[in-house]
Amino acid sequence: MKKSLILISICFVFSFNNSCKQKNLTDVSLINGYWEIDFVKKKNEIFKPKGKSTTFDYYYLDENNGFRKKVQLLEHGILKASNDAAYFKTLNKKNKILFLFKTEWDSWEESLLKIDSISLILEIEGRKYFYKRIIL
Repeated sequence: MKKSLILISICFVFSFNNSCKQKNLTDVSLINGYWEIDFVKKKNEIFKPKGKSTTFDYYYLDENNGFRKKVQLLEHGILKASNDAAYFKTLNKKNKILFLFKTEWDSWEESLLKIDSISLILEIEGRKYFYKRIIL
């Protein structure tokens, strides 16, 4: 009986320790919707768009496959989406979520650093893109 109790205690300690080490999984589906670039950061420099932006990124993700389109806000609140879309797959690699993009002309990856209901941070080739959600 004493050996069983010790064995159960050891198993409990190891399972608790492993669960504490696991990173909280991010709800990647929060990316669905319209996003505006607030600013871009590279090294210690911050670049902000000038003036009011009328172009947004629209993301759609279903399971592990998605796309991004450029969307323009026209007069009277009318949205015009580009004909082109950049398709991507998601990949969870070493506790990082990656978007693997592939087009006719190029392929690249973007790292999801943070996402919640109002903000998104992506890292692309050493630049961090800080987005804010747009509610239309």
